[in-house]
Amino acid sequence: MMEDIYYKSLENEAVGQLTAFLSRETMPQDSIGVSSKNLTLNAGQCSEEHVLKCTFKACDPEQTGEVSVFRIIEYLQEMTGQNCEDWRFRSLYKRLDPQERGIAVDFSTFCAVMKDWISDCRQEGEDAVDLTNSIQDLQHGNKQLAVQNTKLQKTIEAAEELNSRLSEEICDLKGKLKGTQPALEQARVLANELEDLKVFSKSLEEENSKLHTQARQLVKEQQFLSVQLDKVQEMNKKLLLEKESSKCKIKDLFTKKAKMKSQISEYENLISCKDAALNEKTKHAEELTVTLDEYRMVVQELKLEVSRLQEHLSQSYQDQYVLPGDFLENVKTCSQAPAQPLWMEIEESQRQQFGEEADLPSPLCGMLTSLVTDPLASGDIGSLAERAVYSTFPETTLLSSAESDSTTASQEQALVPVCGELIPTVREKSDENLFEILLHRFLVSSSCLLLHILWNLVLLGLPAFIALLAVSFLVLPFNQQPAWAESKGCSWPQLQLQYLQPPPT
Repeated sequence: MMEDIYYKSLENEAVGQLTAFLSRETMPQDSIGVSSKNLTLNAGQCSEEHVLKCTFKACDPEQTGEVSVFRIIEYLQEMTGQNCEDWRFRSLYKRLDPQERGIAVDFSTFCAVMKDWISDCRQEGEDAVDLTNSIQDLQHGNKQLAVQNTKLQKTIEAAEELNSRLSEEICDLKGKLKGTQPALEQARVLANELEDLKVFSKSLEEENSKLHTQARQLVKEQQFLSVQLDKVQEMNKKLLLEKESSKCKIKDLFTKKAKMKSQISEYENLISCKDAALNEKTKHAEELTVTLDEYRMVVQELKLEVSRLQEHLSQSYQDQYVLPGDFLENVKTCSQAPAQPLWMEIEESQRQQFGEEADLPSPLCGMLTSLVTDPLASGDIGSLAERAVYSTFPETTLLSSAESDSTTASQEQALVPVCGELIPTVREKSDENLFEILLHRFLVSSSCLLLHILWNLVLLGLPAFIALLAVSFLVLPFNQQPAWAESKGCSWPQLQLQYLQPPPT
């Protein structure tokens, strides 16, 4: 008991010295001398190592040889009454535990670190000017420590007396202790078992807490998985609906594809037919161009013959002195007859031929309108062969007019009926009929000239003139029809289709 009191007194002295040192580091320069005097008076002959040893023992009451860093810092804070936020305590903590793992230090490391720390605090004491207000508190603390020191001396004397008494009591207790050693051993065994049970119970509690946390996590995961399952089911339903809709769309597209294929095949057939018809028409057009050239040559020869006959007629006028007036008028009308266009002559001949058949429609329906409205019918046809070609293929002029309006026709249907056309019934006989018409026209003019010549020669050979006139009129083909005229029992022309734009795809 007395030893404990003695050690406590030493610790108090050491703490007082350490507190005085720390307070001195925070005091101004004027008060350093006073505090040092108080320190020497109160602390006595205690060295720095003794102070550190007392501090270490105070922090290690169980005498294990190692003290935790937190315990040292807390002890110094309690003894000095300063805050843990002080930079000196923080530097001490970093020196004792650099990695901040809460380790325990032994006495040697404690002494080395504390010595370095105290020396650093002495060097940096000049910067503590702001702590002048704590000087009075420290002086009062020194006075209290002096009073406590006197009290401790008195208690030491009383403790020595108690120590003598206690030594006697200890001898008595040692005798009693020998009898109680078996019970103590049993108590130690029970204490060890109790500690083992405590450790085991702690481990069980930890495992129980871990199991509880795992159960909570499993419940949360189950809830999360249930929510995800609901979402996946909804997505599956949506995908099934989309699949059905896509199947319906695919079926519609297949049907549309089949229809488009059938349309494409139809259009290809139409194109092939039209190409064949176009090839035939091109071939026929080439043939007609050849015949047109031949007709032009024939027309030129006929014109030369007519001019020659006119010259011969003028010479015969000069030879004759008197001619009857009616004969001259007939010759003039015959010479002026070719000035009339050929299509008008054809129309007049058709009217004369089919004038009695009032019940039937005109076979030139759709043909005369195109001839009248077409710019070629107004007098631009240069020759008789061009008029024949135009009457044979009126669809060429209609195609040229349709190509000029291609911008408006592109918005209409791909296939439109071509109106105003007439298909010739017999294309092979068109060249022969045209030649017969030209021959008829030439023979009419030549007959007029022959009449004029025979009038001059009538006095010389009237019987020969009559015979020649009869032969010339018997040879003429008066009742011939043109190539584009239809006979009485033939079918009427059909509507033809032409492409104004490519077929739709």
